[in-house]
Amino acid sequence: MLATTGVAVALAAGVAGLIGSGGTDEEPPSGSSAAGAVATLGDPRTADPCGLLDAGALERFGDAELVTDYGAFDRCDVLLLDEGETVADVRLDFANDPAEPGSQVRTRRVGRVTVAEPRGGDGSCDRNLGLADGRQIWITAEREAPSAPDVCRLADAAVEHAVRRLNTGPVPRRPAAPPRDSLAHLNACRLLDPATAERATGHPLGRPDAGIGGWDCAWHGGAGGFFVEVDFDRDDGLGPDDGRPTVLAGRTAYVETGSGGSCVVRTGYRTYRNMDNRPTTELIVLTLSGPGPAARLCDRAEALGAGLAAGLPRS
Repeated sequence: MLATTGVAVALAAGVAGLIGSGGTDEEPPSGSSAAGAVATLGDPRTADPCGLLDAGALERFGDAELVTDYGAFDRCDVLLLDEGETVADVRLDFANDPAEPGSQVRTRRVGRVTVAEPRGGDGSCDRNLGLADGRQIWITAEREAPSAPDVCRLADAAVEHAVRRLNTGPVPRRPAAPPRDSLAHLNACRLLDPATAERATGHPLGRPDAGIGGWDCAWHGGAGGFFVEVDFDRDDGLGPDDGRPTVLAGRTAYVETGSGGSCVVRTGYRTYRNMDNRPTTELIVLTLSGPGPAARLCDRAEALGAGLAAGLPRS
């Protein structure tokens, strides 16, 4: 599969405590402005994550290719290639919530942007950009092959380009709106009917917690100890590697036992041709975590997935 799900949650969990004290201030680049909408995200549904990444800024490390639909709608990637094979992935994601404070991470101010620089490890390197409006940008470089360049040098090169852009204005807008039948126009928190969720789990799930752009949503705990997350994603298709096939409200879906007491239901929404003319599928990923045997948990997750699929507009 091209992408993992729950991008914002995974990043926040993996690099908690990035923004700390003891940083240094730097002057903004020449020609930048510290007023108005400089270094702000604005409406996340019109903000273009690919407007902050540039393949040219990474070409000194090798062949670089910008990929606009490698995962969630708030994500953009630059792939580093060696003889056509991906050796590294530099990814940029938007996020709502600030990172938790920590004192062991170097931070610096560059104009209106706060850059946090934790140490890299295990083949990946994370950077956090704190914007003037409180929103966050995560830049992550990951090694995909032994021949990859140093991942923190990759991440820092991407940060340099993004910060330069941010200190001249807001995050750039998307060059065009997504197609009218795209998941990008829906809100994940509104897809799961509370009554359906309560029937499936036996307990109310409580208030939803919306992610950036409304493209992911989480329901925490509740009396039954269940956790539900709904994410919009894009991939090169669904198949047997995604679990047991089924049909939910007329849509093809796959059910898979996850790790740590969870079950994942992936439901296809629409398929289109991407910028490389390859079939790409927009899908909805529902993850249910909670008590009980795995088989029972997947029965509950499938019931939730069926209710969610039934409420989708026909693409």
